[in-house]
Amino acid sequence: MPLKPEDLKSGRPAAIPMIIGGVVPVVNIKGVQPGQLHLDGATVAAIYMGDITQWDDAKIKHLNPKLALPAPPLPRVPLGRLGNEILVLRLPVQG
Repeated sequence: MPLKPEDLKSGRPAAIPMIIGGVVPVVNIKGVQPGQLHLDGATVAAIYMGDITQWDDAKIKHLNPKLALPAPPLPRVPLGRLGNEILVLRLPVQG
């Protein structure tokens, strides 16, 4: 429940998360077996922010030098809102 404006002015309010969850990217890329594709947090964030737009981006290739990654665009498809603030995106199948 949001704080009232007068409560916000009265001191140092703090937001304490009551539920913590995770979102796991799932991909199906032709020629890439389960567990072969490696992505670090910064790369996943760049995908979600739209800074990485293709599977063969240099940052993804750097993390996966032995994989032959395709060049097609890496589409970002919003699925909708969960709760009040989380936007979940789907990384569609690339064939």
